Amino acid sequence: MVALGVATASLPWATGMNGFLLITLTTLCMLLLLKGSDLKDRDGRILVMLSAFYFLLHVISLLYTENMKEGIFHLDKKWSFALVPFSVWLVCMRFPEARKKVFMSFCASLFGATVVCLGIAVKNNLAENHHFNYPVFFFNKWFYSYKLLSFNIGIHPSYLSCYLGVVIIFLIWESFRQEKTNRLYIFLIIYFVTFMTMLAARTVLFSTLGACFLIAVYGIIRFRKYNYVWAIAAAFILIGVVLFLNDISRQRMTAIFQSVHASDGQWGTFGVRLLEWKATFAVIAQHPWIGVAPGDFMDTLVAEYTRNGWLEPAGQRYNSHNQFLQSFGSFGITGFLCIAAIFLLSFRRAIVNRDVVYFFMLGIFFIFSLTESTLEVQKGIVFFNLMNSVLFFSEKTLNSQKNLYD
Repeated sequence: MVALGVATASLPWATGMNGFLLITLTTLCMLLLLKGSDLKDRDGRILVMLSAFYFLLHVISLLYTENMKEGIFHLDKKWSFALVPFSVWLVCMRFPEARKKVFMSFCASLFGATVVCLGIAVKNNLAENHHFNYPVFFFNKWFYSYKLLSFNIGIHPSYLSCYLGVVIIFLIWESFRQEKTNRLYIFLIIYFVTFMTMLAARTVLFSTLGACFLIAVYGIIRFRKYNYVWAIAAAFILIGVVLFLNDISRQRMTAIFQSVHASDGQWGTFGVRLLEWKATFAVIAQHPWIGVAPGDFMDTLVAEYTRNGWLEPAGQRYNSHNQFLQSFGSFGITGFLCIAAIFLLSFRRAIVNRDVVYFFMLGIFFIFSLTESTLEVQKGIVFFNLMNSVLFFSEKTLNSQKNLYD
């Protein structure tokens, strides 16, 4: 239980630690929890096997990849698929309270991480003022938005926003469930929403705001907490104020509506995504059955960019920016079906359990995966396997305490 909490809390800080932590978690589970554990959950066995099979695909791909070094690099990143679901299953069987404890440790870790980001941003802003000897304090908005804000702890703003979005959903639902208003939860929700808006990771921000709105409406109707209507209005006003004060974040929000191809020859944000997806479809069409292997996928994709004269994606070596397409291109139809099955099985579990937090967590990560190759980097791989497994295998908690999340 402690190893699981530490692994989750380390997500915003150092995903490089997760390999050691996950191996430790698995070893402890095998030694302490496996004996006497009830593994009769059919859907649980399917999830564990699907995850292990996705890892096995990476092992098999080494047999036909040309870039062996890159192939082993991808294999090393995917250990979470083989280790985490089964380990978390054992933990949740022995510790039904694991769900809430994991979320609270994750919440505390995120609060610390965001405070550090803001602290470093202020420090950098003050150093700039001192360096240029400004007569009055100059507020440099770049330090408080997007990459310059989140890279203070070495994490991409989209992934940090995804972490925040899941925690915000958990806090909102917990607030509705409790009889009395929890001021700490309200403060954390306001703080995390403000920080997400400053990060301006558009896909995750829009999907999180949509999920929060739906949860709030459902919670108001179900729990008859009509005084929460003001909170919804206040949240959207707060977002507007943040965007008004930080024009860097505002520009990122409006940039999504730019033309696909700008007049100066530079591709817009959505235009680049179209090029990446079109090139990936071409790779899939050439290798539909077994793909080109993860080790060779990027070289093949860059070659497709170059063949079409798309210099920006080729020069930057952009990946597919869509996890389902990248899995299809890497492993063929088998890889696509495996990833799709993991998501479908998870969504089914959330719906059957009427688990609001789980359903919207999956929704946010699914939408995120349509515009990012989320399971190609540790920040996404470890997060998904940990959180999805904790929520998937907390069914025992749901069934033993009907009023907990029902």
